[in-house]
Amino acid sequence: MSEVARDPLAELARLLPTVLDESALHELAARLQPLLPAGEALETGKRLYTAAEAAELVGVNIETVRRAIRSGQLGVAGRIGRSPRISRDAIDRWLTSTIEVTDNGPRRRPRRRQSALPEHSLRAAFRDP
Repeated sequence: MSEVARDPLAELARLLPTVLDESALHELAARLQPLLPAGEALETGKRLYTAAEAAELVGVNIETVRRAIRSGQLGVAGRIGRSPRISRDAIDRWLTSTIEVTDNGPRRRPRRRQSALPEHSLRAAFRDP
């Protein structure tokens, strides 16, 4: 037997995310939580957030979080299947890196200037001559 014997529990933990969706994983975790010994209870300070949860926490659209992950601005602690998991520390670092503080407070992006209206636009048609 040249293959190293794997721990069956580790193998199960590796395979579960590939066969269960996110809601089933949460339900399984809730059912298993009472079975853990008191010393091995999950720490709430080490909670990992999904992209949707991180977006809701920060108050941005989920696509903003996904773009930040793809660009490397927001670090991912791990993945369950294809779904990224993000730590609170990474979210806080991302927020502080995106806000530039000046003497007058936080700097906001300037608004886009509206270009001149083309003569064939609806707004131009109703404008006073």
